[in-house]
Amino acid sequence: MLFRRCASRQSLGVRRSGEAVYDGACRIQSRKRVLVISASICGLHEKPTETQRAFVNVGLLTLSPNVRGSVLEAATRNIVRDMYPRAAIEDALPGLCVNGVQRSQHMANYDWLMDGRRVECKSSALSWESNRKSWSITFRGIKAARMGVRAQSAFDELILSFCSPRRLYIYRHDGAYSFSTNGVQSLWSGDLIRIRGPRNEVDWQLALRNILAKLDGSRNGCERLADVPLWDDRISEAIQQASCVRHLAYVGVPLSTLDPSTRALRIHCMMREVDTMLYPKASFTDPELHPCIDGLARGHWQSQQDYAWVRDGLRVQCRSAGMTWDMTNKRWYVRFSHIRFHLFDELKLAIWSPAGIFVLQHNMKFGVSKSGSGTALAGHCITVTARCNDHDCVLALRCILQKLDDASCALVAQLNWP
Repeated sequence: MLFRRCASRQSLGVRRSGEAVYDGACRIQSRKRVLVISASICGLHEKPTETQRAFVNVGLLTLSPNVRGSVLEAATRNIVRDMYPRAAIEDALPGLCVNGVQRSQHMANYDWLMDGRRVECKSSALSWESNRKSWSITFRGIKAARMGVRAQSAFDELILSFCSPRRLYIYRHDGAYSFSTNGVQSLWSGDLIRIRGPRNEVDWQLALRNILAKLDGSRNGCERLADVPLWDDRISEAIQQASCVRHLAYVGVPLSTLDPSTRALRIHCMMREVDTMLYPKASFTDPELHPCIDGLARGHWQSQQDYAWVRDGLRVQCRSAGMTWDMTNKRWYVRFSHIRFHLFDELKLAIWSPAGIFVLQHNMKFGVSKSGSGTALAGHCITVTARCNDHDCVLALRCILQKLDDASCALVAQLNWP
């Protein structure tokens, strides 16, 4: 049997009110039926992606996107400083939020000042787009001036920094090349720059050569500032400084080497498999693909769908998230984003953790908050926090699961790592 039903009443850990008790390994002993499944049944250990193959043994790609972005930004800043030793480079001025509240340093509209000019640094990594069969680099969240969206840019100079499996490349962007909108998200999160290699070219080195030729071409004003090997001391120093609590907790955890979108897709498939096990007699169908708000056809991938699947006429949505360490408040938390409650009838959440994956049925109320000015289009967030100053990820997970269960967000399945 690849899965089993557990219904033990024996308390193996800290007892709590309600029906579930969590032991030190975050296994659940519950009076309710909880589906315990094997990772192999849901395809979580399928063959590696092309990106994984290319970046094998490259530690930079095992970092979470946020941490990797911080590392590349810090390394790029140090490299630029070495290139222009006489330039005055200072931290950015945070400024104020739209509601008048002081921004934190990492929320500034740009990354640093260089001789009084606001410099924004965006980072990326070479990645394989399975739906288009091509390699690409993508830079997101670029808040440049655009008619009808924002009157002025948030920066004076844009620097693009991206890594291949062997080297880090740094370019000064010309402010125009390969810019594109990001759908309705452009209104609050900014535009993007995406440069692709040729279709059906699996060899990343040939694709990278094509991408570099585009950036170095005479048809644009982009300027290559530097390219350094990934073992450069400035990159190693940035990695060491950014090795945070979360990165250390997730070292060696299954799915940790996947990019977030691939990991989310695999967990999404697992969650649907779980739902079919929980409701073996139910009828399941794929969601209807309604047109986007601009009238264009909607894609088949998860992020383009209003909900994940239909079970006996009930629209089911699923969201997954990993545990994140809040450096300011010294606590762990999980946050599920882009939740538009009016588009579905039932919401399932999956917590990807060092102890396994835990699937819960949300009550559509607990932990819900707005997403700032983009809530109307991007949807709400659900955030659940653990206790402050509790560095132990497993204990923090137990606290989070306990809070969810107290709020009647029932645990329906768990996947324990082998």
